[in-house]
Amino acid sequence: HLFFRPGIVDFKAFALLLGEIADSYAGITNGGDQANAILNKFLSQCSENAYGKPWDEIGSDCQRQFKAFVVENLQFGNHGKLSRRLFDQSGKNIITLPTTSVISGASMESFLTKSSEYTLGHANALDKFTVDFDKDLHYGYWGNLDRLAKIKKQLGALFPEDLKSQKFVALGPANWFEVLSTSPAEPGLANIQKIPMHTSRELIDTQSNLGFSERWKGLSYRSDIVSSGGWSDLHPVLVLKAAGCENVVYINRKDGDTVFGQQVFIRLTGDDKKIPFWKKIAEKNKEGWPETKEIADLPWNRISNMGNPQSSIRRSIDEADAVYCTDWNAYDVFKGQMLPMVQEAYTAPVFVKNKKKSWLGVNANSTGSSEYVPGCQN
Repeated sequence: HLFFRPGIVDFKAFALLLGEIADSYAGITNGGDQANAILNKFLSQCSENAYGKPWDEIGSDCQRQFKAFVVENLQFGNHGKLSRRLFDQSGKNIITLPTTSVISGASMESFLTKSSEYTLGHANALDKFTVDFDKDLHYGYWGNLDRLAKIKKQLGALFPEDLKSQKFVALGPANWFEVLSTSPAEPGLANIQKIPMHTSRELIDTQSNLGFSERWKGLSYRSDIVSSGGWSDLHPVLVLKAAGCENVVYINRKDGDTVFGQQVFIRLTGDDKKIPFWKKIAEKNKEGWPETKEIADLPWNRISNMGNPQSSIRRSIDEADAVYCTDWNAYDVFKGQMLPMVQEAYTAPVFVKNKKKSWLGVNANSTGSSEYVPGCQN
């Protein structure tokens, strides 16, 4: 029931929280002049001392000042004071390419039928629901349609053999509410989602204050596709290269592709019967699984298997100008290891492919090493 069961997080409400935080950093504050004065004092007194340091090292006075700003400014859920920037079109001020996996065609119709049956309490064989990968499953990107068309053309020219690049589809423009309420909504935390469209600050303000059973029913949704979340492309280097980015820094882990994303993908495409090790894929995720003839042509092998040198993730590592190489998988935040994980984020080495690295700035951890590090250096 993974793709049908309502999730534990209301991502539309979550988007409202993110929007309020974004307004704060943009200088649009609920607290007015007093909140801005606190923020300005924090920036002037603490920015130099805090540079390159995790939260616990910036000093108690700076921590106190920032907490005061948060208390003064953020008023989560305050009726009539929804974020302003949240309803700006994504990419308005800086080029961005938010992404999500999208399902269309007969697979979408099948999902919608089964979803209605599930809601009524008489759905059968939900565990057998799959998507036709060749026809109906794609990697969707929001943005300016002309820019997206050029990216699609360049992907075909630069990376014609890459399967993930072949599955690129343009979603067109959207505001940040529509993006943030959809892309993070992934199986387990949410079911497969309809994609909202034509939203406005006023409409969302009204909808957010309705009761739980009625909330969000008054929105318009796309009828051509549904979304199964942004797990689908955590190695977007090829898309960025096709977009014309001169220098691409790939932030990644010393490991293979996301285990969660791989397992969702395998289950969604129905290839769990063809990949007997799919539930224990983490055991060889770093070095990859042997590319046998049984799995060679499967979409998972061509996109996510580290054991395939031509897989999309391996191609992204190859094409990146630099890879910021963390070891985040070595820590368990549920066992109190959040602090060392944060420290890792500030001290991880950077594998630089482009030796003319002045564009990268000064980084004492940068290296031109040719050492093989799965996830960071092929």
